[in-house]
Amino acid sequence: MNNMDVSKRIAQFFTIFFQPMLIPIYGVLLLIDSGYLYLYTAIGQWLVLGIAIFFSVFVPAVSAVILYKMGIVTSPQIAKREERFYPYLISVISLGMLAYVYTILQVPQFLLYLVYGLLVSVVSVFFVNMWWKISAHMSGIGGLLGGVLTTTYYFKENAMWLYIALFIISGMVAFSRLKLKAHSLGQLFAGFLVGLVCVGGVPLFLFL
Repeated sequence: MNNMDVSKRIAQFFTIFFQPMLIPIYGVLLLIDSGYLYLYTAIGQWLVLGIAIFFSVFVPAVSAVILYKMGIVTSPQIAKREERFYPYLISVISLGMLAYVYTILQVPQFLLYLVYGLLVSVVSVFFVNMWWKISAHMSGIGGLLGGVLTTTYYFKENAMWLYIALFIISGMVAFSRLKLKAHSLGQLFAGFLVGLVCVGGVPLFLFL
């Protein structure tokens, strides 16, 4: 296996494991691991996670397969910008439902605000994508970093090693998308900024 094969495999790994629909799951897992959802029993915490999995992973994934079977998109990966309208619209609606269910369950306010930030981020990507192929992968990882920064600020904690780890992962995701020729550098940077600002900024604004 030559160096090109290795780098491409690494790029595919980061593309798969840090695709946008998985990012909310990583975020909830971090909240559970950090103890920020301490008000919930173990069953309650896993219920919060399960609901996030259903709306952020199951619904978009099944919808992508259905759209592919119907011929609306040419591949389940939905690589073409022109084909992303319906998948993004479904994601927006699904995340809106996630926020609604979390509201009914009266989850902690900071978690609900993070979902609002995620929803604003996805809506922004949805509209920008109509004219320009902004990176949803980078929006997702930027949102995860923004969410971590906001959450630790809210709880007045310092998670420097986690910040560094997420910056490194962000760089690897950007490298991966460039390696696979999925985006330009500008599209990657724009996506990262949208996620970082929306998921990091919306909760802070709502807390003011």
